Amino acid sequence: MGIEIHEIEIGEIPQTPTSGSINDPQVKRASDALIDHAKKYGFPVAYKQEQNGRLVHNLIPNKQQEDQQISGSSRTQLQFHTESAFHPYKPSHVHLLCLRGDEQAATTYAELENILDDLSPLAIETLQKPWYQTGIDKSFRIGGAADNKMIITPLRRTHYGWELCYDEELTTGTNPPAQESLKALQRAIHDVKKEITLKTGQLLTIDNKTTVHGRKPFQARYDGTDRWLQRVLSIKPLPPQSHLDGNIITTQFSG
Repeated sequence: MGIEIHEIEIGEIPQTPTSGSINDPQVKRASDALIDHAKKYGFPVAYKQEQNGRLVHNLIPNKQQEDQQISGSSRTQLQFHTESAFHPYKPSHVHLLCLRGDEQAATTYAELENILDDLSPLAIETLQKPWYQTGIDKSFRIGGAADNKMIITPLRRTHYGWELCYDEELTTGTNPPAQESLKALQRAIHDVKKEITLKTGQLLTIDNKTTVHGRKPFQARYDGTDRWLQRVLSIKPLPPQSHLDGNIITTQFSG
């Protein structure tokens, strides 16, 4: 499963807010339904450094982030990525509930099964080596935390099948063969990419181990009618208890 689409009855939703603080009973019911859905795929989690450990993320346009590679952007193409690719305990699934859609703002995605068909055996072999590094997401550094380079292997074969870890903006190869194979991976992703435009009440679940995703640019209006998604992350298996505080993953990254 790369993606799944479900429908949720969300009722009358208020105007799209300009910040992440929402106090509305109907929105709360939608959030609760999203959390219940996420529990079917694992343990719903948040990250201490991201949105202050908030479990439900309200993804709404942010004027100060319009051109950044971050979920509050709007005017820029959100590049393909594994959610929290740098993290040793990245989510296994990403759940996106559309409270208000925008026809321009298609979610883009590419599934590993199709990506592998577009890669040479040499590229597949090279992408399994620890010759790659990626930076810490901007959403984890808004509070002033330092960036750090984390070693990753973009492709990994496990007992359950192939897994992909990749961030188009932040992942780099540490030598020429690695960089060449990374370019081949980028080309393959763009060759097989698909898109879906979420509508109100649709809930998109993305397998974060096998599917990279992004988003097309759109024009934010900041008038209460903008696109509004809610996001919950789930993980399976759980991180060690020493990295958990309730639902919050507390892993620290030194600068």
